[in-house]
Amino acid sequence: MSVEVARSLDTVALEEWASLTVGKSIYASWAWYRSLERDERFSPRYLLVRDPQGRLLGAMPIYHTSGGGNPFYNPATAFEEFFARSTVESWVPGLSLGSRAAYMTQLLVTETSDRRRIVEFLLNSAFGPRADASASDVVATWMFYVPEPDATLVASLMPSDALVLYGGADQTLHVEWSSFDAYLGALSGRRRSSVRKELAAFGRSGGSVVRASLGPDTVPRIAPLFAETQTKYGRPTESARAESFLLQQAEYLAGFSRVFLCERNGQVVGFALFYEYESVLHARLVGFDYSALGSYEYFATLFYEPIRYAIENGLQRIHFGFESYDGKLGRGASPSPLWCFVRHRDVDLSVMGESARAWNVRKMTDFVERYRSFLREGVRYEPSPAPGTVVGVSAR
Repeated sequence: MSVEVARSLDTVALEEWASLTVGKSIYASWAWYRSLERDERFSPRYLLVRDPQGRLLGAMPIYHTSGGGNPFYNPATAFEEFFARSTVESWVPGLSLGSRAAYMTQLLVTETSDRRRIVEFLLNSAFGPRADASASDVVATWMFYVPEPDATLVASLMPSDALVLYGGADQTLHVEWSSFDAYLGALSGRRRSSVRKELAAFGRSGGSVVRASLGPDTVPRIAPLFAETQTKYGRPTESARAESFLLQQAEYLAGFSRVFLCERNGQVVGFALFYEYESVLHARLVGFDYSALGSYEYFATLFYEPIRYAIENGLQRIHFGFESYDGKLGRGASPSPLWCFVRHRDVDLSVMGESARAWNVRKMTDFVERYRSFLREGVRYEPSPAPGTVVGVSAR
């Protein structure tokens, strides 16, 4: 096997990349990674592993960063509690492996008996001597939000001085109903009553949710709402920048996009952007005009209309993603763990291994205690420190 470095996915055929993503999410696709390339805060590269005949066997996106962007993609801010005295600056320049957005990194490897060897080759190239000379200044390397079973394989191949940290829980709704009424009937009595009250209040408010796609007609209507929500939650964003970002996504992802527009009196007061890929609906982002909100627009737009759409179109799952656990668990989503891997050039993190294991177990136990009422109501539960679960450092 040999490794090469590509600066853009323009040099990799879509069909060739697709051989690595069978059964994976939109966040592993050629279109998704291509859409991320224009962010000036990150310098993307792609490690490509090929066999002697030139066939693509595996790939790993890598991003050289000096800071900025989503704070959940820097060890100091993503794990502020664990690295208590750490600063963002102490982790950069850094090298982020896999996805740097959407809280999902899946291994990009062909379906082959050599899967483990290919992943090991990629990790050695990324965590070991630099395949890309421009990354020679990095002080830290990390791979964030890896789901199981990929995380178990990565943990078994990590250098002994790497830490494994519990990054949170991914939320997925398994679509198993023939109608929206059947979905409601599957909820507990208390949850079902709450949802019906929310839907009734939304109807009385005069609101409705219509379906659209991401494009030049839709983007100008939703960009100010996206900017407002980003700003509200601590990421100041101007409408012009939000519009540029959404148009960039539309360039590569419009065909996968499903936009749910919340309207009242002819005005769009909220939206939720999803991507549909291989019979799965992936929640991407939302935006709202908070001065115009009435009753339950958030729930109708982010949950109920996408659930209707998924049922009507025979989809298998809805991937609601990271955080906001109360809202997602309360509507039937099930959690599964996401794992993060961290290595620092100047700090021997292996001495923190026992602390990391204890921290991981505590975080998962806290999750169970906090959301126990949801779990009693039939929500599938996976993130637990059970035997075989990744909970700490794994050496070669």
